[in-house]
Amino acid sequence: MYQEMRERALRFLNEKPLLRVAALAAFDREGAEILDIKEDGALLRDAQSGIVFLCADSDETAEAMLFSLPDCDIMTNERTALDGPISARYGFTWRTPVNNTVYESDVPVPVDPGFILRPLTMDEYPLVREHYQLLDGEGLAEHVARGDIMGGYTGDDLVGFIGRHDEGSLGMLYVFPWQRRKGYAWQMEGHMINRVLALGERVFGQVILGNESSLALQRKIGMTISEDAVSWLGR
Repeated sequence: MYQEMRERALRFLNEKPLLRVAALAAFDREGAEILDIKEDGALLRDAQSGIVFLCADSDETAEAMLFSLPDCDIMTNERTALDGPISARYGFTWRTPVNNTVYESDVPVPVDPGFILRPLTMDEYPLVREHYQLLDGEGLAEHVARGDIMGGYTGDDLVGFIGRHDEGSLGMLYVFPWQRRKGYAWQMEGHMINRVLALGERVFGQVILGNESSLALQRKIGMTISEDAVSWLGR
């Protein structure tokens, strides 16, 4: 029964792989729990991160599947017109609409081999926290402690950092103000893309809606951008 549901869910998700890449990545890790499945929708939870993915071709299907929504602290929602009602109903306090970005090639990004990425330690946590506030302090500290945030180095100089979020997406890209306009954002993202490719994993990220400078970098480095937005909702 589960295998049949899994195949149905994958067929549906692969109809719009750019929009549903995070849910597909959960299946890649064999960590996707199917909460509800319909011909034109799927409600899934990533067992690793606890993130719920609401994917539907219509508002009506999305609303029907919400009856199966478990208590959760964070979810994604394709039907962005429903963000307000969903947030009011389930107590979500913040909303971030994004465009997904996906590296669809299997060819590594050309990077400077002398530029180094290495995991930051808790000694660098205060510096990361000072410059990155999109995660709360506890969540950011957990990422650093797990080695999920990499520092970019030219020689001995730390120029910025990049990481991977709980569901596997690339993010947290930040170049220190005094190190900008030197191509370091490209180097950090390119090296991270190549690391994920070498692991045989899906390479994807998100850009907050309206962040044109980040979108320009994603296009330049070879990412494909989803036309439709998806919203992150959380407490």
